[in-house]
Amino acid sequence: MVEVKARCGALYGSGLEAIGPRKARRLRASALWWLAERGMLPCAISFDAVVVELDHEGLPRSLEHVQDILSGGS
Repeated sequence: MVEVKARCGALYGSGLEAIGPRKARRLRASALWWLAERGMLPCAISFDAVVVELDHEGLPRSLEHVQDILSGGS
């Protein structure tokens, strides 16, 4: 599963910082529900994030792919 977060400034923290404990629980629950509905459990799950930094015009300035942000998420 991949979560994409975009930010155009540091006022509210980085995109990666936006994935706190509550968001982590919701991501895990959503993934487990989706996999269960399709009869795909048990299986290994990895949660990655793509952090997009935007310039003042809202255009992408940088991309960062962070693997396994919720280690132990399976």
